[in-house]
Amino acid sequence: MAVRFLTRNNVKTTLVDPITPTDTQFRLFNASSPFRNPPSPTVNTRVRLTIVDSATPSKIEIIECDQITIDGSDYRLLRVTDNDPAQGRGLEGTTGQSFSAGAIVYLANTSGMIDAKANVVDVIIVDREVVTIGGDSYLQVTAEEGSSGEILFYSYKLA
Repeated sequence: MAVRFLTRNNVKTTLVDPITPTDTQFRLFNASSPFRNPPSPTVNTRVRLTIVDSATPSKIEIIECDQITIDGSDYRLLRVTDNDPAQGRGLEGTTGQSFSAGAIVYLANTSGMIDAKANVVDVIIVDREVVTIGGDSYLQVTAEEGSSGEILFYSYKLA
């Protein structure tokens, strides 16, 4: 079975402690309202997160997690895929990097996530519509995965 990526809107939190380029487990603060915590992967699911050093970043890294668990009342413990930096750090053209405590961690659809889904042969496009959000135009695509009947939504910003 292919790995599926979990997504959730409005995921944003920060690192509790500094990390090195090869760390495979680290803690995140629980998200503060109105933001949400990342979803917890289960069997055959993963979560891709982006880490940046500030709101106007000079460093960006995409990571993939196969485990995110509650760690006390204030934290989440994240483990990168297969507990292996070669599998879960520095993905999609980014590199494993050091980040300070307080670095921003958020969930956004990445090109790798979209490509993985687009390469599934039994996805059927159900609807396409241009929508305007905050003055920007987006192509919203609704698709149904043939074997599961799951409805999926993708949005692409139009130039």
